[in-house]
Amino acid sequence: LSPEDAAQAGTSVPTSGTMLQWNKEEPRTSWAAEDFDIDDGLHGNYAELYRKAVIENAPRNAAVIDAAQALAHAGRPTLVLVTSIPHGTALARELGVPFAHGSSDMATRKNALQALRDGSERIIVASTIFDQGIDVPELSGLVIAGGGKAHHTVVQRVGRGSRTAKGKSRLEV
Repeated sequence: LSPEDAAQAGTSVPTSGTMLQWNKEEPRTSWAAEDFDIDDGLHGNYAELYRKAVIENAPRNAAVIDAAQALAHAGRPTLVLVTSIPHGTALARELGVPFAHGSSDMATRKNALQALRDGSERIIVASTIFDQGIDVPELSGLVIAGGGKAHHTVVQRVGRGSRTAKGKSRLEV
């Protein structure tokens, strides 16, 4: 089913998405690779570039934190997804919330999910271990904080919050 058909069939909620921006005076209306002309020679390798551009990018992380807090403040149980443990650790520390990742024991992961489900935590941070196989119907806020461009991965991540739940009308990404 397409997302629209699934929402119409009642198997998922409508989803709205906002792309965060920073250091721009005017909102972007299109995104093209040539807009991001980066001299790869300055960074050595992808891991170094990712560390500088995503993990240690203070303005970007502030935008991620602000978005998660705004969703939670609006009464939306919120999941912040990251692709690296250092990034998740830093965001969870700044937000003062649990961080569940592949190195976490099963009890830690289950407790974080339960806290989001029962409302004792309005935000949790999780690594890509939550990309698949996790069912949190109460989730109505999602912040995709890790980089990436694979369409199927984004669809899978959005699927974490698109399930229907009592009192839930949509997912904000």
